[in-house]
Amino acid sequence: MTHNDTVFGFGGNDTLNGGDGDDAVAGFGGIDSVNGGNDELYRGDGADTIHGEAGDDLLKGNAGNDTLYGNAGNDILWGGDDDDVISGGLDDDTIHGEAGNDTISGDAGNDSVWGEEGDDTIVGDLGDDTLRGQAGNDIIYGGDGNDTLTGSAGQDSLYGNADNDIIYGGDDDDVVSGGFGDDMLHGEFQGALIRSTVLANGSVSSTTAVRARIS
Repeated sequence: MTHNDTVFGFGGNDTLNGGDGDDAVAGFGGIDSVNGGNDELYRGDGADTIHGEAGDDLLKGNAGNDTLYGNAGNDILWGGDDDDVISGGLDDDTIHGEAGNDTISGDAGNDSVWGEEGDDTIVGDLGDDTLRGQAGNDIIYGGDGNDTLTGSAGQDSLYGNADNDIIYGGDDDDVVSGGFGDDMLHGEFQGALIRSTVLANGSVSSTTAVRARIS
């Protein structure tokens, strides 16, 4: 039978599985493995592993170096504090790295990713992704698909890779590479410089697609 469960794990190293149904699963304290239908999966302190499985899931890591897998479904994943590894999996996911130096992969689907605080590494992989580094010195790879990459604050490295990408450097000194395809590169920021614009088999306009202003 399919049931909608509420499962809690407190102190200790727990393995929590909601099974089928729409569940709320939470582990508090310890190093936990949390698996969930259309589930809400929460973690407290500790270095935890969270699997969303099938369905549209909400995964929250909190403190500790967590590993989050959205798997199938349109998932929402929050890394929390510290250095997290986050994988969106299949379908269209929304991912927030939050604090720490995170490693984020959108995987398949049209994903929206925010690195937020810390020096993050973000890979869009398959699909038309929107990738934002925000604070910190971030490295962003678009992967396959028509992606939009934004460095924001920090000294970022942005690589469009395949297909037709739009790349915004943001503040500070950024490295921008369009890759294959017809890419649009923007350097509209103060006191900053696009140090490298490398386009293979691509096109760019020096007046509208690439603009760098140095103050």
